[in-house]
Amino acid sequence: MKRKSGRHARASQLDIRCSTACTRAGLTILVFSSLAFALLQPLERVIRLDAFGKYLTLRANLSIALDEIQKDRCWRGLVRDTLGRDAFHKLRLATLLEYTCSSRPLTNRQRTEPKKKTRKQDKGGVTSNKDASQQSKIPGKAPTGTISISRIFPIPHLHTIVDTLVKLADRDLLSRARSVYADYDISIYRWQLFTDRVFEEKRENATDNIYMLKDGNLSFSREWLINNFTLAEAKELADYEYPDFERVVELFQNIGRVTLPFIQQPIKHLFAAIFIELGLLFSVIYFWLFQKEAGYSKSFPAPGTLFGVFYRTLLSRTIFRVLAVLVACSSAFLAYYSWPLSKLNIIPSGLVVLLSALIAMRLSKPRSGTKRQSQGLPSRIWSMLQRKT
Repeated sequence: MKRKSGRHARASQLDIRCSTACTRAGLTILVFSSLAFALLQPLERVIRLDAFGKYLTLRANLSIALDEIQKDRCWRGLVRDTLGRDAFHKLRLATLLEYTCSSRPLTNRQRTEPKKKTRKQDKGGVTSNKDASQQSKIPGKAPTGTISISRIFPIPHLHTIVDTLVKLADRDLLSRARSVYADYDISIYRWQLFTDRVFEEKRENATDNIYMLKDGNLSFSREWLINNFTLAEAKELADYEYPDFERVVELFQNIGRVTLPFIQQPIKHLFAAIFIELGLLFSVIYFWLFQKEAGYSKSFPAPGTLFGVFYRTLLSRTIFRVLAVLVACSSAFLAYYSWPLSKLNIIPSGLVVLLSALIAMRLSKPRSGTKRQSQGLPSRIWSMLQRKT
């Protein structure tokens, strides 16, 4: 006698409990997915703001390094003794990188003999000289000479100047920094046009070290920069459109934090992204476990339960799969947008995508008159063999 199909069987206590648990988990998943989609735009703004902060830091570091290098004792000594007074304006950075400085040598002269006592006071207060021959018998250490200890190091602040110029030549960083505030967009754009004009004038004889970006902007290698720039030209770039840091402090102070419904205190956007990813992961695991448990019921998918409702028609099954895909997309987008801030979200996001796919594939229409899809893979293979024989 054939067993009744799950659509017409009565729901058991197992079906009801699993359906209730999956309903609660499903609603929680939808809430976390909505929060994930809502957090994407604030995360994008935080990433742009981070690029703006890096731009300001690089401009400040370049200006400070150029001012400090002219005050450095090593640089002044090289200019006076070796490089000449025009080194700041004429010598390329590549040439300056070949020079090194050394600290003042430290001498440590060991004494050949211990301190000799030549006079001794008697008990009566009369002083007498001891025989010099007796003093010479005191053993002493062999002379070791003078040990000179010095430290060789490159010109201070020179590598900082070169590295900062290379990072400021990144047009992708400048484009992200420009999209934060309208006032600074104009200032950064003017500085970018000025640097492009300077680079364009110099690149005629060094086109081999330049490569094109996807958006058509030029990016310059470290070798090209150090072979074509002097400290004076770097100083000109540093002083042009120098940012107003007093206004920047006010802008950064106005950056708010995000407040989630489950947390009363405002938290940073990165912590909010991690919290949402973990909430999605635990909720999806909870749903997947109870969905798998409900599949062991003989009446699965029983009418009146969550799976019975979604199983009933092709449209309802499609809606269920679309919701599972949206959950996976929300987790993947959140991990992608928070990637520049933290790489940790990729792990829970990958698990959410995997479990969402398993949940969507499990709700498939079983054939009438055959065993339920809750059976394991060995049982299904055995059933297929029995039908063929």
